[in-house]
Amino acid sequence: MMQEASDIHPNVEPMQGPCPLALIASQPRAGSTLLQTMLGKHPDVVSAGETWLLLPLVYALESRTHGHPMPFDGELADQAVDDFAKSMLPGGRRSIERAMATMVNGIFDQARNAAGQKILIDKTPRYYRIIDEILRILDDVRMVLLIRNPLAVFSSILDTWIRGNWPYIAVHRDDLLMAPVHLAVASECGDQRLRTVRYEDLTADPDSVLADLQRFLGLQPTGGLADYGEATQRRFGDPKGIGLHRSANAQSIDKWVCRAGQDPVHWRMLDDYRQMLGSELLNRLGYDDRQLADQLAQVRPKAVGLVPPLTTFLRSPVRSKMRRSLKSRIRLAQAISQRPTTPLTKSA
Repeated sequence: MMQEASDIHPNVEPMQGPCPLALIASQPRAGSTLLQTMLGKHPDVVSAGETWLLLPLVYALESRTHGHPMPFDGELADQAVDDFAKSMLPGGRRSIERAMATMVNGIFDQARNAAGQKILIDKTPRYYRIIDEILRILDDVRMVLLIRNPLAVFSSILDTWIRGNWPYIAVHRDDLLMAPVHLAVASECGDQRLRTVRYEDLTADPDSVLADLQRFLGLQPTGGLADYGEATQRRFGDPKGIGLHRSANAQSIDKWVCRAGQDPVHWRMLDDYRQMLGSELLNRLGYDDRQLADQLAQVRPKAVGLVPPLTTFLRSPVRSKMRRSLKSRIRLAQAISQRPTTPLTKSA
């Protein structure tokens, strides 16, 4: 069972002032391109698309923690860095993290200043892997955690990337099993630099959600962002959906149900995924497992056993990852406790 957020984090007053760097983390296919596009219409915002910049930098210090494949022994590399930091740097590993923060802020500041804007948004969904490390390393940052019904996310992955090539589901194993856990953990921690947004709220009432996010980012609220017009086509991001509309569209909320009713294999995959996640995690993400089960039951095709169970492609059940996430919780608590308690403000 995941630890309660109240066990690791005290009440925190809202953060004041603008922040030059904003990050968006989510499951892939959760609507992050839509959110990025709408916020990017603000006159004081420049959006970098997906930079992935922080992932290799953090993994350079945390490769054994994340199990990321490296062309060298990641565990030995981490031990070597630890030994060097403890024996030769006055601040230990924190000295390396401060230097990394200076470099990261300098890179993003160059891009933001070149565009002449106040805030740069880096929308990299897989930052879900390193939320706690980002909060520990970067003080002057704000993160938006975009959460969408995981069944809708999986349905979109099946339709966009899998396309009947079922073994390829394994490529998205972490996106399906790890991401919901990390997002649930982070959304409960109470850190003032985090704001959780649900895709369903974003598309159903975009003006209200976007106004709140603009205040969170320190922007002067500007109306009309939901009508984004023609979206910029980028190498990374939604390859098709964002170009089909010119404004937020709530019709996509239940699209996964229609797909499940039309395709027996699709239905089977979604129902297996629902059971793998389990009611506890779904509830913590804000979705009622019984309601999801009822929605699937109402559109269940006559034949659903046409492929092996989803566990064939995603061997490890999510509950083991929920237990492993406690280490992430501990690191997140430590990151928060090391931060200054004074409100963060933008430097001149």
